[in-house]
Amino acid sequence: LPNNNIVTTSALNKMNIEHLKEKLYELALSQQLNAQSTYLFNKTFKPDTLSITSPACLVVDNGYLLAGPYANNTGVSAFYVRKIDMQGETVWFKSYEESNYGIYAIGGGILIEAHIPATYILAGSLYYENSNNKDIVLMHFLSDGTPLWTYYIEQADSIEGVYHITKSSDGGYIMCGIKRSFTDNNRFYVLKVDAMGNKEWDKVLHEDRHGSAFSVIETNNTFLVSGTIHNLANDYDNYLVWLDLNGNMINERFYGTAGNEGGGWVIEYDSSTYILVNGIFNGSSFAQNVVSKLNINGDILWQKVHNLNFTINLMGFWGFG
Repeated sequence: LPNNNIVTTSALNKMNIEHLKEKLYELALSQQLNAQSTYLFNKTFKPDTLSITSPACLVVDNGYLLAGPYANNTGVSAFYVRKIDMQGETVWFKSYEESNYGIYAIGGGILIEAHIPATYILAGSLYYENSNNKDIVLMHFLSDGTPLWTYYIEQADSIEGVYHITKSSDGGYIMCGIKRSFTDNNRFYVLKVDAMGNKEWDKVLHEDRHGSAFSVIETNNTFLVSGTIHNLANDYDNYLVWLDLNGNMINERFYGTAGNEGGGWVIEYDSSTYILVNGIFNGSSFAQNVVSKLNINGDILWQKVHNLNFTINLMGFWGFG
């Protein structure tokens, strides 16, 4: 850190732990480190017969798991998972659920389901080209890529997509994303399933408004879900909602400015506070990054706004349609 940000021993003795955590967090957000980047590896995986993307990555023992959809030159689409080692070399590559009537997409990413033995959950969607429908797909597999089960969460009269999945304390999974009819825009959506992927309950928040849910955590015996919802002033606000473990609303908060708030990712800082990250944008690009610390009720304790000198394509991040 620059000299003017050095924390001396005498100063440390006067700080409590929470104050020190705050100081270090603010420094991490505000300082630009000039150290030169070091590439451990830079690999391109491009099979000649496949159109392939890697929207999900997970750090695992001795390497990484990459996951995504692919399509070959005959119109067949599928999920894939690639294991690479610490040098970027492929250990194994496996594909699942090949289909010639739909297009797969990874939205919820890849999740460590258990450590001993290591198993994983992959969450995504299948878009049916002939019917314009889209359903959520969950796949459970072993550390060598062997599939254990695949479950489709199908609702014939609506379109669903998942942007985040996490394990719940009862052994099941909580997901969030979007749901809509065939004629409406996306709606803010939360879905709870059991350990085998069977739906237990789902909930659409503010059914009359365009919105998307981007992250969900379980905290203090509640599910805390973050995302974006269209407000009555014709722009978008960040939205937090607290649900009980059965999906009933406990509390909700909107965070808005004169601009449009995009994204919205919440993490638990400790048992009584949270960090919310979002962007404020004009047109199709973020103009500012906003980091807020919230108390257990969602009140803002502090907020940092960072002006950006670059633009970000929002299409994949928002998932709006």
